[in-house]
Amino acid sequence: MFAVECSTSVAREGRSQLASGLQFFRHPESSFQTIGRSSAQSTPTLTHSTKRSTTSTRLDTPLGSFKDDSSVSRPVHAHQSTRRLSQFQLSNVADQAASETSSPSQSTFLGKVLHPVPELDTSDPSKDAPLDISKVPDVVESISQQLPFQLVGMVESMLGSKPPPPSIVQSAPVSAMQSLRVIKYLRPGYLWDFWLGKHSQYGEVVVKLVYLPDYPCNNPEFDDYVPDEQVVKEALKEEDTYLGPLADLQGEVVPRYYGMYHSVPDGEHIAIMLEYIEQPTGGEPRLAEEERKHRLYSAYERLHFRGVLHRDIDFRHILMNKRDMTFRLVSFRRSCRKSLKNEDDVASLMSEYVVVRVSIGWERDEDIANEDIPSSYTSRLADPAAFLAELQAAHEVPLDDWIVEHNRKLSEGISTF
Repeated sequence: MFAVECSTSVAREGRSQLASGLQFFRHPESSFQTIGRSSAQSTPTLTHSTKRSTTSTRLDTPLGSFKDDSSVSRPVHAHQSTRRLSQFQLSNVADQAASETSSPSQSTFLGKVLHPVPELDTSDPSKDAPLDISKVPDVVESISQQLPFQLVGMVESMLGSKPPPPSIVQSAPVSAMQSLRVIKYLRPGYLWDFWLGKHSQYGEVVVKLVYLPDYPCNNPEFDDYVPDEQVVKEALKEEDTYLGPLADLQGEVVPRYYGMYHSVPDGEHIAIMLEYIEQPTGGEPRLAEEERKHRLYSAYERLHFRGVLHRDIDFRHILMNKRDMTFRLVSFRRSCRKSLKNEDDVASLMSEYVVVRVSIGWERDEDIANEDIPSSYTSRLADPAAFLAELQAAHEVPLDDWIVEHNRKLSEGISTF
């Protein structure tokens, strides 16, 4: 979650009704996990828990069970549980648990309570919220005073031992709301506006922002109409691509992805946050043309090897990183998944690779042979040699005379109408 800071002059730019003071929470359908959060499934808040309480003397944690080299299980004492309840950020858990051990047990109500929840239910931050985020105290010990019951007392009664002195329960101050200082408006996109900002946790970022009550292509009477639910659906699809097949390519072939958010309390703004890629300004040493092409084609080869068809090839969506002069590919709302074991899918990926070499690399289609396409494209097929032979045979089929004439006129700039 973050709050926007920007000047009035910057806020007036763009189409997305940006304003200083806007607050954003993680979108309720987003699966992005912030740094330091567990990859385990989010635990419901106390008011949403559907499981009944049962007695338990073991502790499961969001980072898995505490284990030592001997793998001997031991009961968890009250001071350990109380300290777990005081944690809001998982990054502090590992250091505190280094000398503690436990064994896995079935999920219980106590186990759910002992899971820290870094972010509240963002679909409606005011509904059933056990803690007012805007008033988080500096000392986490006082959390027990704002919850519906005394957590320390609950642990004492369930585990049969007394908690430690308050000094042990205390934790470092917690900053619940991050800040995003919007620096400037970058450019408009098909649906989204692009802004450069400085995030208090992620540093320089690009924020893609759309204002759902009034955005481009929102008129159903025009051919380019895109319903607002489709805007959200495409944003979630893009997130799924970043966090799924492209997860290990973040920071190398695609920018790092920092989540999808919506404004509160109205939800009228949708935001996607990405790593900012500073592009060359012209003063840097230029890459040799062949090296530039090699790096571009390699980026698409790695993208395709993850089974992702870009389907939005454009100079705007191919960024060069100034720091290492490598490429970053963006804009995946139109992308689709392909299987490298399916011949039709592989043919689609190979076709896009050729399109990149023709439209971005300025090569001629007829100069690109099958052997010029990396073998990684066909490496997972049952019979790569037979597949390539079939492609070659199809390529050698002569075109009809009218197609040849049509292509000749196009190449000479003659109207075909």
